[in-house]
Amino acid sequence: MLVAALALVLVLIALLIYLITARTSRESAARTKANAKRKQVKPKASNRISGGVFEVGGRKSDTPPTPPPAVPPELQDFTLFTVDNLELAERRAIQAICEAMPPPHPIQTQLVGGLDTPEELKETVVLDAGLTAAVLRTVNSAAFSLASPITSVQHAITYLGVTAVKGLVTQAAFAERAPSGSPQQQAALDKIWKAARYSGAFAQMIGQEFALPRLSVVATSALLANLGEVALTTNSFDSLQDLDDNDSLLTRAKQHQSRFGFNSFLVGSALAKHWGLPPELVLSIASSGLILTTTPQAYPLPKETLHQNLIIYTACRIGDAIAYRRIEDIDAFGIDDDSNSDLFFWRQYLAVSGLSRINDLFNDAGFKRKANRLINTLG
Repeated sequence: MLVAALALVLVLIALLIYLITARTSRESAARTKANAKRKQVKPKASNRISGGVFEVGGRKSDTPPTPPPAVPPELQDFTLFTVDNLELAERRAIQAICEAMPPPHPIQTQLVGGLDTPEELKETVVLDAGLTAAVLRTVNSAAFSLASPITSVQHAITYLGVTAVKGLVTQAAFAERAPSGSPQQQAALDKIWKAARYSGAFAQMIGQEFALPRLSVVATSALLANLGEVALTTNSFDSLQDLDDNDSLLTRAKQHQSRFGFNSFLVGSALAKHWGLPPELVLSIASSGLILTTTPQAYPLPKETLHQNLIIYTACRIGDAIAYRRIEDIDAFGIDDDSNSDLFFWRQYLAVSGLSRINDLFNDAGFKRKANRLINTLG
């Protein structure tokens, strides 16, 4: 009996040794097969920096990756305020400016909501003799240097275009309601309205090049983007007299925020809302300066909105250059000028928006001819 039990134990031990040996052989074969496959797989590219050497696809290169451009010192630590940055005192100050402004002329609502064809614009303007006279007086002034006088609203629209005449009507409508200011105030307002006319006209021109939808909305938004500067100049001129007359948006924004605790875009959007202008226009005015200090990653936008904002911002910087720097040739705008802080983040937006062809546009001979003709036409 004891012998039989011992024999059974020996058989079980032998069976266990066999099973362990067989499993080890299978695992060894599997590892050999896996290693053979792994040798056939190509290494994935990596962007590791190891010991100062750039590795790509397992190969070492002495060429480091291109670092992002450094933010100019004047843009560092500066943020363009939004409504979320305002304290109660600043909100009340903006509201006081809006309430001190004259109510809008009835034609203002029509201008922002339509009148996009020559016939519509002409028929509306000629019904108001005061506006008609003001537009003709402005367009025939020395500022426009016309070879022959403009004798009618239709003539002005044919010669200057719908967008430019809408700008003149907007200026005339505001002047008709606004209190008469000092000669210095009037000179400042003339410069602001000049920038506005060119901003709207260039938004129209550039938008056409890109077949931008809802082009009249874009042109109107550019025309009224500096509405806040109009309000500040009308109501706070004594506080603005010692500010530099500078073409740089960055400089003006810094000066406004340092002096008032808010910027002209916040004033303009609040005034547009106070006047009952369309909410889309209110939002456009509020956001039309954010490209100055905000990265595309921090300010993501739907594609169509991004395209609209970029063209509005571009057109407004051209309008500033014409009104403040008095450029007479589009080449003097300096689209390739890396020292222009107003265009630093703008270039990053171009890269992510699909509108980088704007750079090519400004080097196109045909576009430059049209742009220079426009510069020399609008006064």
